[in-house]
Amino acid sequence: MSDRPISAPELNSTEMEALIRSWFQSYSDKEFEKHNAMIHPEAVVSYPEMAFMSPDYTAGKDFLVKTLEADEEAFINLRQDVDRVYVVGDTAFVEGWFRGSELGGTIVVQAKAEDMRFRFLHRVRVEDGKIKEVFSYYDTALPYQIQLGLVGPSKESPIPPWMMAMAEKKNKHAQ
Repeated sequence: MSDRPISAPELNSTEMEALIRSWFQSYSDKEFEKHNAMIHPEAVVSYPEMAFMSPDYTAGKDFLVKTLEADEEAFINLRQDVDRVYVVGDTAFVEGWFRGSELGGTIVVQAKAEDMRFRFLHRVRVEDGKIKEVFSYYDTALPYQIQLGLVGPSKESPIPPWMMAMAEKKNKHAQ
């Protein structure tokens, strides 16, 4: 993630909020072509589950695109509903909810339930009119894994079995 100070925005706060809301809405509507077109080629993303591997672990645009496509298969009607967007310079803080009630793919075999609802907070930085950085704050280790009845991560096994199964399936498709 960037250590640089917040710079003057290229977009005004209304335009920034519209871009951010459109990005989250396109995810919820499964309009991935539109969604992915809004991602900066040098994007950096950090999700809480990455901290299981290393506190400093981040990934780029390709990872973000692949993850969103995997989410479409695993979390069929998962939405990111935005409640509030706060814009400061080139950065937006986005509050909302992950909501869904239908699973698919490899996760459905391991889950004991399908309904999930938990809060998120994302810090999103925009550069060149595109999403450049996404730093997400939510607890995937507890809320949705408990809500779905999944085996979660442990110190001995930081990547839970359901996430490993999703990764194995992705790797098979890549070959």
